[in-house]
Amino acid sequence: MYPVRRPRLSDPRAFKPQLATMQLTPLKRFLPLSAALCLTGLVGAQDNLVHVQANMALGLEDSQLIRINQPMSVGSNILLQVDLGGLPMTLDLAPQSVRTSGFKVVLIGEDGVEQAIESGPVRTLWGSVLEDPGSIVSASLLDDGLYARISLSSGDDYWLQPIASKVRNAAPTDYVLYHNDDTIDVSRRCGSDLLKDQIPEPETTGGGTTYGPGTFWICEIGCDTDANYYNDYGSAAAVQARIESVVNGLNVQYLRDVDIRHDISHLIIRTSNGPYTSTDPSTLLNQFRSEWKSNQTSVQRDIAHLFTGKNLNGGVIGVAWLGVICDKNFGYGLVESDCCGSFSCTTDLSAHELGHNWNAGHCTCSGWTMNPYIGCSNRFTANPSIPAIENHRDSRTCLDQGSNGTILASDDFESGTLGSQWNCSTASRCVIKKKAQNKNSSGKWGLQLKKTVDIDLAVSTAGFATIDIYVSERSQNYESTEFLNMDWFDGSSWNMADQWQQKGWRDRMVTLPAGAGNNAAFQLRFSCNAKGKQERSKVDDVLVVGN
Repeated sequence: MYPVRRPRLSDPRAFKPQLATMQLTPLKRFLPLSAALCLTGLVGAQDNLVHVQANMALGLEDSQLIRINQPMSVGSNILLQVDLGGLPMTLDLAPQSVRTSGFKVVLIGEDGVEQAIESGPVRTLWGSVLEDPGSIVSASLLDDGLYARISLSSGDDYWLQPIASKVRNAAPTDYVLYHNDDTIDVSRRCGSDLLKDQIPEPETTGGGTTYGPGTFWICEIGCDTDANYYNDYGSAAAVQARIESVVNGLNVQYLRDVDIRHDISHLIIRTSNGPYTSTDPSTLLNQFRSEWKSNQTSVQRDIAHLFTGKNLNGGVIGVAWLGVICDKNFGYGLVESDCCGSFSCTTDLSAHELGHNWNAGHCTCSGWTMNPYIGCSNRFTANPSIPAIENHRDSRTCLDQGSNGTILASDDFESGTLGSQWNCSTASRCVIKKKAQNKNSSGKWGLQLKKTVDIDLAVSTAGFATIDIYVSERSQNYESTEFLNMDWFDGSSWNMADQWQQKGWRDRMVTLPAGAGNNAAFQLRFSCNAKGKQERSKVDDVLVVGN
């Protein structure tokens, strides 16, 4: 089921705790930024009223009211500066589709006849925060403005969305910026527990395929809507844009936490409810299943997801079968998508019901996606949600493999010796050991770094604009001021990419700033500042990937 309780970030997987309860502060004055969108803070009695009305409409207890003055164009890059927790940060966005190559949109009216319609321009974007390597930003430029999810490397998520369609006196340039923790508790829940008598045993399809860092799994999702949902948005183009924005937003969580991306293969837009007449969650889900098993058998999909505009019975806002990816018999779920105000709640709801499809059950985990009451948290717990999803993912045979670019350098240390491409400051402190292997992979060897030491790798990134680093790491016996650092060399100086103090193994992906790309002098370095005899870090499965 999906009830609604307030989320609080407290990730046990080593997110930086000092940012866990970050509150938005007034916008600072920025230096001029060429091609950036201009954001200004709003003041005055009318603005205060608009702000209060926006928080009420979106279900927020706190937010920042801002104004974006510069026009934006669909299909163009966007450079936008925002203030997050008192720090000015730059969003760097480029168009990126969430459609498969065979994507199709059909319109079904009262006569029940399917009519193929134009899919329209790609409105979804993807990028990062330039000042925060490892961050991810997804965005969609819709008719009413820019919707953005800003996922920082700390684990904090901020959300930007326009409010003119929600607040009568708001201007088209008015937006709110808010943190995950700013959503208000609601009492709405998931109804999947109601399906216990209907849920089949999770399908077993063999061993599947295991991919390493630098790759991800692509799940093709077929989407359907009812007339209530269509009426909420008023046109087929608006419905399509909204659904693509939701899938783009939830993909941040799935790629970041479990290396899964959902691409839309088929979208049905209904101006008449047709087969979807019930407001009972279980009945509606079975109507959805019956329709797709009878009339949509030819649709290429790994899972199907219904967006309803109905007010479902019993306080339920979503329901889905458990462990059914690649299963066309029970591979279905539905959401009362716009139940709870904010865009962050919308993405979290779909992420939750898809989580059931990926075999993640409910957990007693207020502040996390798989809690039975919606928390608008947009994050999976390290246990049990992530292992459940990953195990189901690894057993599926219908999923395609995606690649995050060209591998420029890699080392899994399975040769048992340190390769000549590495330069270690103190050879005796850079040791290849069996006990240093990544426990999450099938390898036998890894790199152990003892005490204070640097080790670097030179590789040309010429011809590649974006550089991603994949690495698995852990530390042992570190004190509060001791870290494993990852740095990169731009040809003249070293720059910090990230630093960690992780007791258990953790797979990392860090997108480096623009200066790391197209650089023949690029180097990657891992360094430790530990001093004790028993203090050490372990590194494995290193990949340098260019895009």
